[in-house]
Amino acid sequence: MKTEPMHFSKRDTSIIITGAAGFIGSDFANLCAQSELYKRIYLLDCMTYAADLRRLAPILENNKVEFLEGNIKDPSKYRTALKECSFAVNFAAESHVDRSIESGFEFVESNVLGAFVFFEECRSTENLKLLHVSTDEVYGSLENGSASEDFPIRPSSAYSSSKASSDLL
Repeated sequence: MKTEPMHFSKRDTSIIITGAAGFIGSDFANLCAQSELYKRIYLLDCMTYAADLRRLAPILENNKVEFLEGNIKDPSKYRTALKECSFAVNFAAESHVDRSIESGFEFVESNVLGAFVFFEECRSTENLKLLHVSTDEVYGSLENGSASEDFPIRPSSAYSSSKASSDLL
């Protein structure tokens, strides 16, 4: 698969980050807020068990940052913001393997249906570049070595299966 780098030539671009109050999404959001590349940063999160606004505390008072509480399955929460953006980064996901073994419904609903809804919204947004964040869990357990993106997927839980499904959308 050929990929093109994301070129940032202007300082008047906007970005939306989903799953922004999660562990990895918040780190990315904090890095973006330190950059001069963005005129506006939209942070979207539905504030489940994995979200923590304290992770975003350093940037929530920044004039270029706007927090949107909402689920990626509900475009009315982010559609207006998305239309202003040149970039979207999707970290939103139910993500705890043990919870997915107990009950996989929330994982399929969020990671497959939610991702599909968000991707469709992104697809209908002109000149938007989307980065979807996956997990190494889609490759299953490896005896030794590591997997590349060409490695066959072998998910072994509702979490990894739902993430693999969203990767294939």
